[in-house]
Amino acid sequence: MVNVTTVIDGKELTFKTTASDLNRDPSSSYSTWYIAAADRAKFEALYGRSASYYPKDIVKITYGKTVIYEKNVLLKGTRE
Repeated sequence: MVNVTTVIDGKELTFKTTASDLNRDPSSSYSTWYIAAADRAKFEALYGRSASYYPKDIVKITYGKTVIYEKNVLLKGTRE
């Protein structure tokens, strides 16, 4: 299990899911089926019952205290 942080429509949520589910075509969506049950309920409450998420929605993935992936996000008023 890994911790995944998503931002969808400005709403952020961190949840546990299986790492193997994240290994797929970047254009396809991820099902909530592999999200831990308690976290799945939080996901559905925040994003909607039939919601799914895409690779573009993931801003951070951690395994324990190790950051595996972190999206570079420019803040307003900064330059590239």
